[in-house]
Amino acid sequence: MIHKEIQYLQKLVDYPVGRDSLGEISSFHHNEPISMDEILQLEATYNNGMPFPLALRELLYLAGEDCYCLEYNAVPFEEDDKRSVQTYMQETIRQYEVPNTALNSTTRPYYIIDCVYARNFRFVYLDAGEDPMTYDIDERDGSIIPKNSTLSQLIDHVIRHTHKLF
Repeated sequence: MIHKEIQYLQKLVDYPVGRDSLGEISSFHHNEPISMDEILQLEATYNNGMPFPLALRELLYLAGEDCYCLEYNAVPFEEDDKRSVQTYMQETIRQYEVPNTALNSTTRPYYIIDCVYARNFRFVYLDAGEDPMTYDIDERDGSIIPKNSTLSQLIDHVIRHTHKLF
């Protein structure tokens, strides 16, 4: 996948660096990609070897290690841990016992795209088209809350807000 092939997340290509709280371009708020080999490994693990939706593949390819638009690193991550940030986030969040949730990878494949405070997280279903809708899970009661935005719309919204592109 090369940048010319990006269909859904072109704004992430155009704005690869975020801004700090003062509105300045920040070297601490930038995207870090993962390789296609890593993406293929994640697909094998979390989607039975089937390709992820294209918008998710683009996100991982452009910013799978770190993305200023999402929180990957809200889970505690040890420096000497050999797992990738994506693998660590998927494994850690999936271990939590959220009461009464219908979120179950045996009934419908999903992928966690954002985690805040390690227990509140956003995800996409992997069988929901090339630009899937995003959902939150309420850790208190396990309810799944539709966010009424696709993955690309979520990223575009954060970029517009961060860069004040109103």
